Amino acid sequence: MNQYVMPEDPLSGPLEHIRTAVHLNEGAERTRLLKDVVCVDISYTLRPEPGRGARGAEARGRLTSNGEGVRDIAAYYRDLTPGRLVITGAPGAGKTVLALELITALTRHEARGQSVPVRLSAAAWDTAVPLDRHLAEHLTTVFEIPGAVAQRLVDRRLIVPVIDGLDEMDPLRPDGTADPRAPRAVAVIDALNAYQNGPEFAAVILTCRTEHFRALREPDGPGRRQLLDSAGIEIDPVETADAIAYLCRRAKDPTRWQPVLKELAETPRGTLATALFTPWRLCLAATVFFVEGDPAELLRPRSPAELDSYLLARYLPAVVRQRDDSRYPVGQVHRWLHHIAAYLEHPAPWQRPPLKKDRPESSGVDIDPYRLWPMAGWVRVRTWDGKVPMLTVPWALLALVGAPPRWSDAGLVQIVMLISLAFSMYICTVYEPGRLVRLGWNRHAAPYERRLRLWSIVLGVVGGMGGGIALAWDHALLPGIGIAVVLTANTVLLSLLSLPLMSVPSPAARPRRLIPGDVGYRLLQAVAHGGALGGAFTVMMGFRVGIGFTLAYGLGAGGLLSGGAVRRYLVFVCLARYDRLLPLRLGPFLDWALEAGLLRLSGPAYQFRHRELQQWLAAHPEPAEAARVQGS
Repeated sequence: MNQYVMPEDPLSGPLEHIRTAVHLNEGAERTRLLKDVVCVDISYTLRPEPGRGARGAEARGRLTSNGEGVRDIAAYYRDLTPGRLVITGAPGAGKTVLALELITALTRHEARGQSVPVRLSAAAWDTAVPLDRHLAEHLTTVFEIPGAVAQRLVDRRLIVPVIDGLDEMDPLRPDGTADPRAPRAVAVIDALNAYQNGPEFAAVILTCRTEHFRALREPDGPGRRQLLDSAGIEIDPVETADAIAYLCRRAKDPTRWQPVLKELAETPRGTLATALFTPWRLCLAATVFFVEGDPAELLRPRSPAELDSYLLARYLPAVVRQRDDSRYPVGQVHRWLHHIAAYLEHPAPWQRPPLKKDRPESSGVDIDPYRLWPMAGWVRVRTWDGKVPMLTVPWALLALVGAPPRWSDAGLVQIVMLISLAFSMYICTVYEPGRLVRLGWNRHAAPYERRLRLWSIVLGVVGGMGGGIALAWDHALLPGIGIAVVLTANTVLLSLLSLPLMSVPSPAARPRRLIPGDVGYRLLQAVAHGGALGGAFTVMMGFRVGIGFTLAYGLGAGGLLSGGAVRRYLVFVCLARYDRLLPLRLGPFLDWALEAGLLRLSGPAYQFRHRELQQWLAAHPEPAEAARVQGS
């Protein structure tokens, strides 16, 4: 199953970096998802693949070993030859939790040097892109591995792709059932069947709802599709005894749950037991009635679908009320999440850019802050995005009013520049005090950083001295020397102050931290360069001219050179706040929702805790409507 690298192999460093990051990221996500269902141990049963199954697959297994000779998921997977596994189950059965447990176990410290499983959202995969290229681009984007190194890791099959959510790639049929002709899902299966390691199939892990995976084999589909040489396991429904034990342990006052526990024990195949057969639904019920309410109300719904609607209507208010902080009112949380869910499920015409180069390629499930901008109207965002550079430069040029040269003002310019640099660095850390993050330079290995620091300082000194000498040649010697000193000092100062920004951040950084890190770095770069040239103009032409040039160049560079995605994001959050679609500080809100259990992480993006929650929020724009559903 595993490929190996020796410690002296040049790929061992990047592989270890990825292993550490994956273990921290997925371990933290596993902890978040398991905190509400930790008492429900997931068991699964082998569903043999006809003719082309993996060798070594046992009949049964569990999420964790129960001490009765049944293998846990990690031991189960290590016995497979080749390491190709399909995890299926009902909605909310715990497919992602099982995959996270497997990933965490396979990336522990003792697994150093072995191939590393990396989870990818299936819905975010453009199937026109080959798997090798898609995986390499993911390593470069998420872990900031150089492109050539990432491609070598993929080519040597040192990365095991974990494709999560095959069922989320294609829309359902009009009757709500899975489409056997699902073109994107079929393309994924074909790509995984072509993914080889020499003469053998390469290791892969795939998660999918049982109904969708079975639909791919229906006769009216495009042809029988199965993952060749793989072991297919299906997560079992939660046993009645396990469900009762879970509710007793999760309940704040178990006596309130006696009518429900009695119903589950006496009618294990009744409506209630049928509805609460997955960890997700048990979590819904336990969360809704954890503090208040009468759990006996669970006996009123007459069908599992009616019970689902009842629990989903109460879930978000219960989660918000149970949070220790009251930062966001229930109504605001509901409306903000509704707008995001509605955009993912069915964006309005004015939210769909007509040009392919403007289309953010929404996956329908991934909440990528960089790609949410069409929510505020693609015409408005693009229009204001283009106005930003035009609005930042002209007014600053008004400061270019001539004034007699005043050499004493040069020191003041330096103080102003240092304050601006400090403020820009503060922007980088305001979302996470004590840690500097930055997007744009390679963060993988110290040698790359040392080389970049050295060349930035060398080029800064050469450029500063060269510019000063050139100006001295055309003007007077003394101003030229002053300009050379100012340019050189400011460039070296920029390089030195950038050193903390180049330190390796936490591998567990969340998606939204890429944005403030990028914004802070761009502003730091623009203000520092503007200050350097402004200082030179101060020496040569006076204080007002220097300050004017600093503002014109610095703000202009900040508007023109800050990557389009960053500038567009800032425009988007301002317009979305004006329309009351989203909060101005979108990143902190998404992190709050993640910690509250309303969202989860999937690689470099957020997702709703469960697809059913996303669909329900998309269909219910107002909390008042949710209250009516509760009372129905």
